[in-house]
Amino acid sequence: MDRITNVVVIHGLADVSKSWHRLKPFLEPLGFRVWFFDYPTFRNEMDIPTLALDLERFVSSAIPGDPFQCVAHSQGGLIAEWYDAEHNNDRRLRRVIAVGTPFQGNSLPLLFHPKVAERWPFSRKQIRGLRTFSRVLRRLIRHRLRRGQDGAGYYSIVGFARRFLRIEGDLVVAVCEANRNASYYEHTHAGIDALHAPADTPTAVLRKNHFPLNYVRSLRKPGDPFPVLLISALEAGFDGHVPEGVFTHFAVVMPQRLSESVEWPPYVRLLMSKATADPEYRIVFGLLKDSDHAELSCPDGKFRVRTGRFTYIIESKGLL
Repeated sequence: MDRITNVVVIHGLADVSKSWHRLKPFLEPLGFRVWFFDYPTFRNEMDIPTLALDLERFVSSAIPGDPFQCVAHSQGGLIAEWYDAEHNNDRRLRRVIAVGTPFQGNSLPLLFHPKVAERWPFSRKQIRGLRTFSRVLRRLIRHRLRRGQDGAGYYSIVGFARRFLRIEGDLVVAVCEANRNASYYEHTHAGIDALHAPADTPTAVLRKNHFPLNYVRSLRKPGDPFPVLLISALEAGFDGHVPEGVFTHFAVVMPQRLSESVEWPPYVRLLMSKATADPEYRIVFGLLKDSDHAELSCPDGKFRVRTGRFTYIIESKGLL
């Protein structure tokens, strides 16, 4: 593959591109051309599909006809993925390097009553789209299952600062939420069947919290892994992975009625169970003891969970 010199930086929610401006003097001496996509993150009427359309207009104007790659933080990674799924017909977007992106959505908005989310004073539609199993996330999951290798390449850098409610994360996004890799099952009247999952997204876990300063201030710090990973991904990609045996938590998204019949063995500790953005589905966070995977049972069949990952059990009449 030819070297891709155009780099579009996309900031996250409640942020501006200025947070990432240190990337420009760091990357330009290496031969990259850095562009910053700014968007009005606090406006209630903006959502991820609209922002992806704005991104399409931006790159068509700034770098018409040229291939590019994205460095995207938090929600910015989902904007880039939506662009890839809906607007990347000419395959100009070749690579997405996501930093702390909640590819599986974010459970924090689920802690509030739904009426609070409807009356939130800013970023209302964006927050709605970030909720676990939102309409936006369901559509992206469908694209992941159907497209396979047809699209941009993805590389994910995940932060792990500490545990919150026993769940490992970067203070905003859980490790398993930022891990684009997941397991998928279809739930039908005949039982639970495993679906063919997309190829794994190379993923690296760093001891960082979610906020941009903790990444950009280390760009010239000797020994910090972030700039090394970033340059490696921009040049050709890296062979990272979420290390097995380090994380203890997992998440399962399943139909509400199915969640009531799952047999949780003694070595599984349930941490949280909440309705998702789709009220017909529930997310369950659990902790595994002395293992990084487990096979769970319910009257309809069996499914497997893995630490640091999501498992989806999806009814065929819905997403698929």
